[in-house]
Amino acid sequence: MQDISDNSGIEYIVLQDSLGILAASSSVKEMSTISDDVFLLQAILMDSTLTRIVNFNDSEVYEVVKTLNYNDEFIGIFRIGLTLEEIRSAEARMIRRVIIISIILAAIGIIVLGIIITNQNLKSVSKEFDQFKSFTNSLMQNMDEAVVIINKDSTIVLFNDSAKKLFNIKRNNVVGSKLTELEDCNISFIQDVVSDQSTFKSVEKTVSINNEGIDLGISITPNYNLNRILESYTVVVKDLTEYKKLEEQAKRNEKLLAMGELASGVAHEIRNPINSIGMIAQRLNKEFRPKEDTEEYSSITILLKNEVDRINRIITQFLQYAKPIELQKTNVNVEKFFAEIYQLFKDQAEQKSISFKVEGEKDLTANFDPELYKQTMMNIIQNAFDAVDANGVVQVKYKSESDKLVITVSDNGHGIPSKDQKKIFDLYYTTKNEGNGLGLSISQKIISQHNGMIDIISDSKGTNFKITIPIS
Repeated sequence: MQDISDNSGIEYIVLQDSLGILAASSSVKEMSTISDDVFLLQAILMDSTLTRIVNFNDSEVYEVVKTLNYNDEFIGIFRIGLTLEEIRSAEARMIRRVIIISIILAAIGIIVLGIIITNQNLKSVSKEFDQFKSFTNSLMQNMDEAVVIINKDSTIVLFNDSAKKLFNIKRNNVVGSKLTELEDCNISFIQDVVSDQSTFKSVEKTVSINNEGIDLGISITPNYNLNRILESYTVVVKDLTEYKKLEEQAKRNEKLLAMGELASGVAHEIRNPINSIGMIAQRLNKEFRPKEDTEEYSSITILLKNEVDRINRIITQFLQYAKPIELQKTNVNVEKFFAEIYQLFKDQAEQKSISFKVEGEKDLTANFDPELYKQTMMNIIQNAFDAVDANGVVQVKYKSESDKLVITVSDNGHGIPSKDQKKIFDLYYTTKNEGNGLGLSISQKIISQHNGMIDIISDSKGTNFKITIPIS
C-alpha cells in the first residue's frame, strides 16, 4: 500500500473497518470512522464504488471508496485519495481548449455567416441587376426611337425593333454582327458617325434608305466601365423627316400668308386708281371722237379698258387668296368623291391617250370640304396631265393610314427640277406659258386649312404628290 501511495497523484490509501484503520499509507494520521461517516456507510450498504471530494491535509482530494469482502465476509473498505492537481490542470487545459475551439468556431461561424450574408446580398444584387438589365433592355426595345448599341470593334450588342423598322431590316440575326458586315442594311453611316470622336453630341444627317432621303437626328453616348475604359457606344436615332416636313410646311404657310397679306395691301392701293383709269378710258371711247385715225383711237381705248379689266381680275385673285377660307366640312364618301373626279378627267385622258387610273379603299369616309378639295385635286391632277406626254400614266390612290386620309397623285412625266421644287407653291410661280401660278398656292392653302400636309417627290422618272389630312 505504501508503494502504491508513492505513485504520483495518489495522496493516500486506507483500509479500515468499523473499529478503525487496519492499514494506511504514511501520509495518513487520522481518518473519519465508518460509524461517523454517512458516505462510508452508504458505500458499505450499496456494495459499490463511490467517489467524492474531501479535504485532506488542508487540500481537496478525489476519494474513491470500495468495500473489501472475502468469502462473502466484510473485511473493510478501501479509501484511495487522488490529488486533484492533475485533474484541475487537465480541466484547465480542457477549458482553454474549449475556449480556443469556441473562439475558432465563433470566428468560423462569423466568416460563414458573413459568406452567407454576402452570398444573399450578391444574389439580391444580381437579381436586382438582372431586373434592371431586363427593364432597361425592355425599355430600349420598346422605345419609339431607333436604339443601336455597338462595341468598340463595331459589333452590334442591341438593335431594337424601331431600328429594324426605320432602316427596313428584314433579317433577324443583326445582333452579334459587325456594322462593316451589314453594307446592305442602310446603317453603314453609323460607323462613320461613331468614328468621328467629335460628334458625341446630337447631330443631324440626311441618308438614303430604299432610294428615299430620310432626315435623321443622331445622338451618340460612349459607355465606360468602372475603370473608365471605353466599352461601347449607345446610338439613338430619331426620324426627323416628318418634323422637317412640318417645319417646311409651316415656313411655306408663313411665306404664303405674308405674300397674301402683301398682295391684299397692294391690291387695295392699286384698285382705286386702276378703276379711275378704266372709267376715263370708257369715257374717252364714248364721249370723244378724233378728227382723224378714228379706228386706231377706238382700238387703243378698248385695249386700255381691257387691260384695266385684266388688272382688276388679278387684283380680285389677290384679294380672294388673301381672304381666309371658310371651310364647309362634312363627312364625304371618298370612293364616290374620286369617282366624280375621274369622270371630270376621263374625256381629257382619252383625247391625250393618257392612262388615267383611280383606286383606293372601299367604304372609306373622311371629313373635309368637298368643293374646296375638289378644286385642290383638280389643280394637282391637271398639273400631272400637263406633265405627261401621249401614252403617259397618271394614277390617283387613296387609303386610310393612322387616322389619316392619304392621297397620292403620281405621273411618269419629265419631273420637276430640284431647284424648282421648293418654289412650286409660291404665289404666281409657274413654268407654264398659260399658267397664272395660283393653282398649287391655293391648293396648299386649302390643305393647310384642313390641318393637312402636301409633299412632293420628283425626279426624271416622274412626280409624286402626297396629300395627308385627318380623317375626322
